[in-house]
Parts: sequence; structure tokens; C-alpha cells
Amino acid sequence: MNKKNSHKEPGIILPRDTTELLGVCQRYMEKGFYHHSLALLYYADLLVRRDGGDRGKILLMLARCTLELSKFAESERFIMEGRELADRVFDKDQSIAFSLIETRLKLATNSLDEADSLLVWAQSLLGTWYNKELEIECFILRSRISQQSGYAEAALEAAHRALKEISAEHNALLGVEAYHALALAMAENGDGENALKYFNIAIENCNIEGNQFYEAALYLAAGNFVGRELGRVGSSLVRDQSRPPAWYFARALTLYHQCGTVRDLERTNQGFKKFGRRESDQLGNREINEHSSRLSYFLGRLAKNLDEDLKKLMEIHLGAPENHWVDVEQSVEHVIGNFLTTHHTLMDLEKKRRELVESANQMGVERKKLERLVEYGRKLSSILEEDLLMGTTLGIIMEVVESDGVAFLPNAPESQIRGSIIRGTPLDTWHRIALMVLNSDEAVVPDFFPFKTRKAVQVSSSSDPHVTALPVRAGNACYGVIYCDKRKSGSKLSPMDITMIESLILQVGTLLDNYRMQRISRVTAINMEATLDAISDGVITLNRHRQVMSINRAAIALFDMPKNKILGVPFDTLPINLPSDLKRLRTETLLRFPRGEVLTISRPLTDHLGETAGEVITMTELRKVKKAVHSIAVPAPRYTFEHLTGNDPAFMAQVKLARIAAQAESDILITGESGTGKEVFAQAVHNAGNRSEGPFIAINCAAIPGELLESELFGYEEGSFTGAVRGGKPGKFELAEGGTLLLDEIGDMPLEMQAKLLRVLQERQYRRIGGTLEYLFDVRIISTTNRPLERLVEINQFRSDLLYRLRVMHLHIPPLRDRAADIPRLAQVFLERFAGKMGKKVERFGPKVLERMMTYQWPGNIRELEHIVEAEVNVVPQGVKLIDSIPAVLIEQPVSKPLATPQGFNLPPEGTSLDEMERTWLLGSLRRNGYSATRTARDLGVSRGTIYNKIKRFGIDVQGLKWEDTHAK
Repeated sequence: MNKKNSHKEPGIILPRDTTELLGVCQRYMEKGFYHHSLALLYYADLLVRRDGGDRGKILLMLARCTLELSKFAESERFIMEGRELADRVFDKDQSIAFSLIETRLKLATNSLDEADSLLVWAQSLLGTWYNKELEIECFILRSRISQQSGYAEAALEAAHRALKEISAEHNALLGVEAYHALALAMAENGDGENALKYFNIAIENCNIEGNQFYEAALYLAAGNFVGRELGRVGSSLVRDQSRPPAWYFARALTLYHQCGTVRDLERTNQGFKKFGRRESDQLGNREINEHSSRLSYFLGRLAKNLDEDLKKLMEIHLGAPENHWVDVEQSVEHVIGNFLTTHHTLMDLEKKRRELVESANQMGVERKKLERLVEYGRKLSSILEEDLLMGTTLGIIMEVVESDGVAFLPNAPESQIRGSIIRGTPLDTWHRIALMVLNSDEAVVPDFFPFKTRKAVQVSSSSDPHVTALPVRAGNACYGVIYCDKRKSGSKLSPMDITMIESLILQVGTLLDNYRMQRISRVTAINMEATLDAISDGVITLNRHRQVMSINRAAIALFDMPKNKILGVPFDTLPINLPSDLKRLRTETLLRFPRGEVLTISRPLTDHLGETAGEVITMTELRKVKKAVHSIAVPAPRYTFEHLTGNDPAFMAQVKLARIAAQAESDILITGESGTGKEVFAQAVHNAGNRSEGPFIAINCAAIPGELLESELFGYEEGSFTGAVRGGKPGKFELAEGGTLLLDEIGDMPLEMQAKLLRVLQERQYRRIGGTLEYLFDVRIISTTNRPLERLVEINQFRSDLLYRLRVMHLHIPPLRDRAADIPRLAQVFLERFAGKMGKKVERFGPKVLERMMTYQWPGNIRELEHIVEAEVNVVPQGVKLIDSIPAVLIEQPVSKPLATPQGFNLPPEGTSLDEMERTWLLGSLRRNGYSATRTARDLGVSRGTIYNKIKRFGIDVQGLKWEDTHAK
């Protein structure tokens, strides 16, 4: 038989025999060109049915092709014929293969129960007739059935099993299908990130194998998955880090145009409409879409009719006589060529239809975008923060241009934005491109666009139609660069895109320039306000109508009113005693404000023409003036913590507590015998605290008669009593404003004065004698006394509530006799001070003098020691370096106070050392007080801690002594 080749369709050559023809069909199927393969398979089936041969393999390939092309009825027919044929010839491989194809058919038509039954039957056949590739296909189908049934774990297990069994000698597409099944199982399990990972692996492997139809199906499935996943709450996919669905649909569309059907193209278009990011994918002209849908319908009908006509023609030729075979072969070749040519024509028509629809839609979308520019402009104009403005602008650009990523690179110092702002996923090179534009002041735009912009900006064309970068300018200032690209989705920037970006940038540049001018004005106003607030005196500016235009913080405090109640109000209506005949404060005038007396002075303000435009009034509180005068007239306290000398534990504990008290603002009560240094402690606390710059005022409550003490403390007004100073007199509270007031010998204050002082301390305000105004004060109170206030409270000579108010923090200074170890050091300090003052060379005391000093009781405490040392330095001859004679006052007075000697206890003999004497006195007091540390401390006038330290120092066994005394009785 004379068989000749057909050249009706480029690339389609009918082979000379059936085996070669099936090989061509297999290669077409491997590349995904199922339409080409189907046409040749019809022809091969015609030859085999006429001449004989292995029709089972052809039926298997026909069933697979028609299934892939969604021709489910034809596929089911070929499956039934093939299964009957395989059963007749007992070909188990083909029986299992047809069962698996039917399983795929049931999956495609969503008949899951039937698919499961078919798969179980195929697996039972494999139990007796093993085929590795068919077993792997069973695992893949098991995974797909489990996934569609909602059993994610079983689907994952089956997919992993399939991948594990696949080796190099097996069909490569099995690996692609296994990764596809694993991706679907991951998606069903809610693991979106790994699902997309395996989708991409399957696509990459399929691309390597070259099956374009399956690759397109994978792109379509991945696009739909990404679209659904990005819309799911709690998805592990990040929108800015994954490719958009449109990227997958675009690649599926390109591949389907080569090897797909009209139905495949329509499914891809549906994906665009549902998940496509571009507006032109989802919106469009209604009339164009209706015509397009009608055209798609007729194209689909034409393709179906051609397919059916091809099959009928071949079946008719089956009955042709032998002598007409050459004519039949030529007719079949002609029909096959026409069929494939028509198929390609249909694909081209569908492609043109989509381009037409997209162009029409794009025009509608761009028209809508232009209409929305006005709305965007209003939105941008309402934003008051630069960061928010730029972030909103980038979001708008992403929306109107349908960009993959946009970014803004700020230019300091014109822009106040710190750091780049990024939306989407711009290319990694965006920063380099933006920096190049910023340095060169040249916009980067696609070379197809005739860019016309301000003359100050040059243009640098780019061959990349996906990228643009434009400077954001206003006048001579450049605020940064906006970069935009569409590289990831593969779309190109249109001239309309560039025009809209530039329109937005023009408006943003103007807004940024306005922000800069407002910022300069705001900074100027803030600096002026800060300058006024930094002035400690009150400052008010008035306009020519004497209305308050500005006021600083100090002036607001003087009026004791909210700022908004002062601004804009006529100055004459404010709550001050402004004389009616005084309209201008040309000289210093003393006025009474709500917070006290204020010294005011006014100076005129003039405009650029030299005419009076208002006035500036400065106000100084009278108490501040008095404070300044007092700081000059009254010497500052000179004692600090460096003057507190000693090592005694009880004394150092009080020094530590005093340092803590210095950092607080609470009132302090200092107790101790006369001469222990209570005022030294008070001055040290003041000098180490936050009020060290303020005054330190001391008043001796015992030295001032009760009837005068009130006026000394609170002051008085002019004429309040006979002999009152003209103009009045400020009290100690007023003079101590911002500092410390020392109430010395508070225990001697009369009871009636105690009640008045308590009220003042509670209210933190006072009233002058004869006055009506209440004055607030900011003074820290330190009180000292040598009297037992608790005892005075018991006998009703001191108010308990005043005691508790004064004794917020309590310092008790131990007497000098309890600090015997500190006496030599103190004596040396006084010796050096007076020797230096008097120009004497005396350097130290002799051992006998120091020993007598340590045994002396010092009723006058440190003050007495200081005076004795001063007297000795006075009388010592010039040039003597050692004072070796005991002062007479230490000889004349008894060494110790007469104490009742307990039974069985004798005073130590003369010549006993100080330590032995101290130990003897401690033992006697312990025995006298029943070895109670508390009573012993009270008896000796020291703290319990001192008693414990002495017991430890002298190694006294208290328990042993108590036991001996008990048994001795």
C-alpha cells in the first residue's frame, strides 16, 4: 500500500506504520499536545481495527487523551472497550491501568465513592500481579481521594509514600503528580506555606519534563490556591512575599494557548476574574464582555463539532473496500490536517478575543482611575503627618498602577521621614535605582513613554518597561524618590500609569512643601514659647486693644487660671487689683494677684512703622524678690556631711539616715541633748538636698516670746498692731520660700502657737497677722529639740498631732559620752581648726589628756568639747606642739555621775583603763536590769544596738552570768 506523508499542518507527519504512529502519539502526549495526539490516535485506531494489532494500548492512550481534554463521555467509552478487551486477553497490566484511568475519571466528576471502590479493586489486582509504576500511581490516587474527602493526614501519608517509592527508572511525570498530590494534601491540612512550596516544585519538575498541558494545569491550580489562601484568615502565606495569583494565571494562559482547549482558556479567565489583582481582570465593559462570551460559545461549539466530524469520518472509512484504501488514507490525512489547523485557529481567535476584552476593560479602568484621582487628592490633602501621607500615597500608587511593589527613599534634610517606606515587594535593586535618581535628579521612565515634566527634572529613559523612579520635588527642594515596578507579575507600565504616578507626585510634593513651611512656623512658635517659659518671671503680651495675645507658664501660675481662660481676654478684666486710674504700667507697680503680691512693669511694642502695636508686661513675685535679697543678706549654711566626724556605729547609722532624708522632701525631727550637733545635721541635710540653692532660715522657738513668735513665723501687714513696721514685714515662712525652715527647740513652743503651726503645716498656706490673703508656701520643715517630746505629750505640754506631723523622719543624735571612741578624733579636728586660726603650732594632745577626755561625762557634749579645746589652744604658749596638761575643768568636775551601786558591785579603782571601766559599768547595768538589753540601753541612754556591740566587743557571756547569779541566790 502506498502511504504518503501529509503536510497540511506543520509538524504533523503521518508515519508509515502503526508502531511508528503510536510513538509519535506518545511523544505528543508527553509534551501535553493532547489534541494532536488525539487526532493521530483516531487514525491509528482506524488502522488497527482494519489491519489488526494491539488495540488495547491505543484505547488506553485514547482514554487518557480524552480525559485530559475533559471529554468525559468519550473517555468512559474507551475505558469500557479497553477493559473488556484486556479481560478477554487476560492482560492484567492493562486491566489495572484502565481501572486507574476510570478512577481519575470519577475523581474529575467528583464521584469519590466510586473512585475509592475502583482504586481498592485495582490495588487488589496488584496484590497478585505486581507493577511498581501502577502501585505508585495507586498511592497518588489514594492521596487525591483522601484530600478531596477531607482526610488530610491520610492524604499526606499516601503522597509521601508515593515520593518514597519513585526512582530514576520510573515515569518522570509520576514524580510531578506525587508533588502535586502532596501540595494539595498540605493545602487541605492548612499548611499554606509548604503547599505553595510543593506546587512550585511540581511546576519546576514538569517544566523540566516538558509537559506543557500538565504544567499549565499546575499553574492554574497554584493560582487558585494562592488566591483562596490569601483571602483566608490566619493563612501562613504573606501577601508581599508570595507571587500574586495573576502571575500563575498568566503563565497558565500562555501555555494553554499552545496546547489547551477553549474550555481550559475559559477556566483560566475565570481565575483572573476571581483572584486577578488587576482591575482589568475583574471589571470591564459590559457590552464587550457579552459579545466576547457569545464568541467563546460559538468557538467552543465549532471545536466540538470538528472533533465529532473527525470521528464520524474515520468510522465511515472503516467500511471502505480494499481497492479504495489509498483514497481513504488521503481523505483521513486531509481531515486530520484541517482539524489541527482549525484547532490552532480557534486558539488564536480565543487569544485575540481576550486581548480585545482586556484592551476594552483597560480603557474603562483607566477612565475610572482618572475619575478617582480627585478623590485621592482630597484624601491626601486631609493627612497631617508626613509618614502617613507617603505611606498612603504608595498604597494609592499600588492600587491605580496595579504594581507589585513601590518604595519611597527620603532625602534629608528636606524630608522629615526617617527611613525608607516600602509597600509590596519591589525589586532588590530598587534602592540603587532610587539613589541614582536622587543623586542625578533624573527620572527613570520606560523608553516608550515621551516623558514631559518640569524643566528642573531631566529624564533618563530605561529599556525596562516594568520599572519607573521619579523624584518628589517642590520648587528647588527634593524630598525623595518614589520607585515603582511590575516585574514580579510580568505586567508592563503603561503611559497612563506614568501619567497618574506623576500627577500624584506633583500633589505630594506640594503637600510636603507646605508641611515644611508649617514645620518652620511651628518650630519658631515653639522656640518662642519655650523661651518665654524659660523665663522665671511672668511675661504677657497685649495687642493694641490690651487683649492678652501670649502668656508664659510663670504668668499662668500667678493668675491661678487655665491658659484658655486668659488668652484673648482684656487685661483689665483679669482678677488683679489694678487701680482704675492706672491704664498703663509705665513704672514698677506692686499689684496683688491670686497667688500673692507681684511687681509688674510694662514696655510698649511697636510695629514696622514705629507705631504702638501693644505692650509687654513682666511680672515678678514679691517673694522671689525678697528671696533674692535674703540670699545676699543672710549667709548660707556652712555645714555639710563632711563636718560630721565619727566612727561610732550608732552615730554613723544616724548619718546614713540623714543622707537618705536629704534626698527626700519630708519634714524631719532631730532629737538629742544640747550640744550634740542637731543644727549641724540640719544644715548638712539642707546642703545635700534638692533645696540647697534655696534659703536656710532658722528660728529659736525658745528664745522668742509666745506673743511675738506668730509674727516672726508668718509676718504681719502694715498697721496690724502698735509698733508694726510700715509696709509690713515678711515672716520666716515667706523668707524660707523654696528652701528650709529650721524650728530650733520646738519642744519649748507654747501650746496655742502649736495649734496655729499645725494648721499651717497641714494646709501648706499661711496668713500674715492683720491680713486676709492666704499665701501658699514651698518650705521644708526641720525641727530640733533636746526635750523628750513623748513625755511632754503625756503631761499635755506638747500636741501629739503636731509631733506626728513633724516626725515624718526622725534622727536621734547620741550624746558624746556614748561615743567615747570618737572623742580623740573630734578633739584633734577642733585642735587643728583653732591652731590654724590662731597661728599656733600645737599638733596634738598628750595621752593623759585624751584618757581624761574619754572618761569625762561631757554634759555639754560636742559643744563643750569644742570650747575646751579652743580655750586650751588660746592658753598654750607659742611654739608648743603638745598639750600635756589636763584642762582644769576636766579635773574639777567628777569623772562620772554618782550612780546607785548595785549589791555586790564595787566601783573600779583609780588607774583602771577606759575599756575596763566601760566593761565594769556595762556589767553593773546588766545585772541591775536583769540582763535585759532594752532596759540596760534605757538606763545608760544608748541604743540597744550599742549594748549588743559592747557585749560582743568585751566578750561578755550574758547567759552564763545570768545562770551564775541565779544559782548564787
